[in-house]
Amino acid sequence: MKRFLLIPMFASALYGSDELSNFSNGNDAFEAGNFSGAITNYQAQLETGLTSPALHFNLAHASYEAGQLGRSIFHYRRTLTLAPRDGDAQQNLGRVRDEVHNGTPPKAGFWRRLTGYFTINEWTLAAATLLTIWWLWLAAINWRPQWRKRGAVVRPIIGTAAVILAAVAILSLRLETNQPWAVVVENEVSVRYGPVGASPEQFKWFDGAELRVRDTHTANGVEWILAQDPPGRQGWLPAKAVLRPNR
Repeated sequence: MKRFLLIPMFASALYGSDELSNFSNGNDAFEAGNFSGAITNYQAQLETGLTSPALHFNLAHASYEAGQLGRSIFHYRRTLTLAPRDGDAQQNLGRVRDEVHNGTPPKAGFWRRLTGYFTINEWTLAAATLLTIWWLWLAAINWRPQWRKRGAVVRPIIGTAAVILAAVAILSLRLETNQPWAVVVENEVSVRYGPVGASPEQFKWFDGAELRVRDTHTANGVEWILAQDPPGRQGWLPAKAVLRPNR
């Protein structure tokens, strides 16, 4: 697999060395072959709130070297959420998925593939830019009616493109918020019929299983999630057995 990336140099100037000390310590531990130490430091960096695609990439790669395939998949996916065109992350994620899923990894749906080439912010910025140009153009021709014939063909094309980009940005946001996902990070976890430990076991999921979260429930102080895997199997498992975005 590819070697880990270095965080962009401008981040040190922006945040200062103290805020990035955990990241630097993680890099040092990784270079020394201390992958558990690297993971600990990268996690500590994440908890400061200062993150980047490089940080998730490094954490994913250290997790892979430590044999934590589910954690590796999770952080490669987080890398691609922030930097969807990162070729190294795409390639490495594919390799880890091959190990977990025996060469048949889950595939993204059509709409996810459609919106996944850019981040939500990039779609939004593109839509906002075209909408601003379009509105300024409309304001200009109302201010100077003699300009109305200028760009008569291009103007509606820009407006239509702006509306389409805005729709894609909204779709991308809805996919991100309405289709929460999780990755199993324990060696194996029992999947039960109900959100209690006494509920009968249906089957097991293993480290690296990628799931869609359908519901959550807390019972006796334990959080459970109702999840579904790509083949369609569904059941309840403890939330502590998975990693989820923004958790």
